[in-house]
Amino acid sequence: MKVGTEITVDQGEIIMRCEAVIDENSLQCIVTKTGKLKSLCIVCGRGVKRTTPYVTKQDLHMVKFALEYQVSDAIMLSREFLAYELEASAVNRMMQIQKWVGAKCLRAGKPFYISGGVFFHALDSGIYVDSEVADVTNALLDGVTGFVLHYCPNMELLLEVIQTINELCCSVEPFVNTKVNFWRILMEIKMPINAAEASALSCMTVANQCNASVVVIPTVTGQTAKTLMWLQPSCGMQKKWYKAMEARVEFAVEYAVKRGWLVYGDTYVTLQRGSEDSAYCDCVRVWKVTISKKAMVE
Repeated sequence: MKVGTEITVDQGEIIMRCEAVIDENSLQCIVTKTGKLKSLCIVCGRGVKRTTPYVTKQDLHMVKFALEYQVSDAIMLSREFLAYELEASAVNRMMQIQKWVGAKCLRAGKPFYISGGVFFHALDSGIYVDSEVADVTNALLDGVTGFVLHYCPNMELLLEVIQTINELCCSVEPFVNTKVNFWRILMEIKMPINAAEASALSCMTVANQCNASVVVIPTVTGQTAKTLMWLQPSCGMQKKWYKAMEARVEFAVEYAVKRGWLVYGDTYVTLQRGSEDSAYCDCVRVWKVTISKKAMVE
């Protein structure tokens, strides 16, 4: 630690500046921003040299394991720590870094989550700040999949914030989940592709052409759903794992109607196995929400 180093407590709740280094365990600091000191707070020093490497052998082992078994589920950007890994002059680039990471995740078809500063004041005091609402809105426009909230002992405030995020998602996501991303990904796919991927491409092409509201996927391992998520669908997805194929589809449709995702007359698409001998989902059907159980196109 050097003289002049900025030290923050609890993600900027308290900010101090180092004035003198007394010994290896003690510093003399001046508080430049006061706040409420809580237990188990995170302390960060800008520009401080790490005593441990950025990436440990355990981290590399976990990454290798994820790549080998294809179990990497998502990428999370911890914004509460990112600010202190950058130089003071580069702090204004945080939004640029967030957009860059989000674009990389969209290109790879991986979910992208962010943490740090997500409705911090609302969770602490119940007061909504315009800058925090704008922050979440911009994150949704960048293609963020979800948000990680910090600890909140007040359950009422937590549920209110979750409801607010849900309302923002319902308002913003229709402008983000467009068909442009699908056609871009389609042009980037290198041929040849296997039969399962071809079925997924056919399903999403049909869903976009007929403006389907929901895609129903009876699946066991979830691999088909992951492939469709990589294609960035502009409609909702229902995944069901029950035994009887037709019963799975009917259950998914009934559930979507109850939740309001489908209404009478809406078009939806199913991607399922054409027969019990099929090793993957190879049958695409187009349906309408009616009293009839006959598919429009198969």
